[in-house]
Amino acid sequence: MKTIHYIIVTVIILTNPYAKAQTLDGQQQSIAIISALASIGDLSSLEAALAHGMDNGLSPEQVQGIFSTVSKYTDAGSQAGAQEILKSLLNNGYSSSSSPNKVNTSEMIFRISEIEVYPKYLEQYKGIFNYEAEASVKLESGVIAILPMHQNTHPNQFRILEIYLNHDAYKEHLQTPHFKYYKESTLKMVKSLELVDMDVLSQESIPLIFKKY
Repeated sequence: MKTIHYIIVTVIILTNPYAKAQTLDGQQQSIAIISALASIGDLSSLEAALAHGMDNGLSPEQVQGIFSTVSKYTDAGSQAGAQEILKSLLNNGYSSSSSPNKVNTSEMIFRISEIEVYPKYLEQYKGIFNYEAEASVKLESGVIAILPMHQNTHPNQFRILEIYLNHDAYKEHLQTPHFKYYKESTLKMVKSLELVDMDVLSQESIPLIFKKY
């Protein structure tokens, strides 16, 4: 393991580890960032960095090696805290063996739907849409999120965050009874509809979002 080599990078990135590690590959970035955070005792940021490192393929043994290497730079309290964070992650199912099975986030669909509803149908529309969104997330494994929102100052202006596992999951969603019911029931209520497909800036950040809660 090249932990000792990458500990040199820690000195460079101590003041801003995330910003300065961009020239390294995924695992090397994780080693450098974990080393830096453990060295300065930043336990509040260490948990996310450890989870990200394990998603990048670091094994618990590699992480223990990092802790061992930087231990002479940390106090006993920080060392104990880092070990507790690692233990908690492992108890919650993190391991290098789970990495090959993680979702290919590059195939996911991210969309913002912009909908304007005629004001006279507002309450009726909200009831139907809430039903459709809840049924989609509960019943369809390929629907990651359908989150309806409306503007504070214009409650008939809706924005919906939609995330699907892949294109097949989206096609299956369009054929479900709850979506067909929503579409047919609200046709006369919708004044305008625009579907805006999006690209995420960082694929690596996606798993961390859904692991927080």
